[in-house]
Amino acid sequence: MEDYGDSSRSKRRRINASVAEHLQDLVAFETDKQILGTPKEELESAVYNIMDSPSTSPTMSHHGTPGVRYIPSADPHGMGENLLIKLITLLEEVKDTQKVHSQMLNALMKQREVVAPSLEPPEGAEFPLTTIQDVQSMNEKLCDSKFMSGVVAMLGDIGGTTLDDATRRMMAFLMSNELAIQYNLFGRHGKNKFRDLRLFDVIYGALKYNGVTQGQGVNQKDAELALSKWFTGARDRGGMRAQRARKEGSEST
Repeated sequence: MEDYGDSSRSKRRRINASVAEHLQDLVAFETDKQILGTPKEELESAVYNIMDSPSTSPTMSHHGTPGVRYIPSADPHGMGENLLIKLITLLEEVKDTQKVHSQMLNALMKQREVVAPSLEPPEGAEFPLTTIQDVQSMNEKLCDSKFMSGVVAMLGDIGGTTLDDATRRMMAFLMSNELAIQYNLFGRHGKNKFRDLRLFDVIYGALKYNGVTQGQGVNQKDAELALSKWFTGARDRGGMRAQRARKEGSEST
């Protein structure tokens, strides 16, 4: 027959390993030392205290064989094990909550990345564009070369550290993400085509005007690639990826 002490130690190691795994995952978050007001070290200490409690100490059961002390109203596997299961469940819930908070924080940080230019927009230029009608109206206004030059200079002043970064900052100022989802560069998959709009010429001109990207010898192909990447990422911005994941999860259950 398996020695009870060995069995208890084996169970303790398995449970401690499971708790340690959850605690290690929580370390990745800056708030891991303030989980429900309990530092990580205290949670670990609680695990050992529970394991060492009388309810899990070896003794003779009511059947006269080695086992967990018999408590008439208690679970036959011991109160300590139940408490550990509750602790692990709680840690899982905390991890899930922190993941949601992390996604929300990332979405807020993305919103803050919309940078206002230091130059004033020309009269009649209102951004961001939020509807297809806004795009059509702006496209007509850009027939005026003076108006277009003003918009190019304004967007070019937004800046950026690389071609992709400058494109992202300019487009985030130019149109809302909800509108961007309705477009891609060449109008594939039933979406509206951005390449033929004067807005493309505006972005291309702004990239050549920008102090960082103009030194990179940006050409139209470079601008097309950067814009394609930006439109492709529109479906994941502003919390859209998290919403899609929740929807897919609910459909699979």
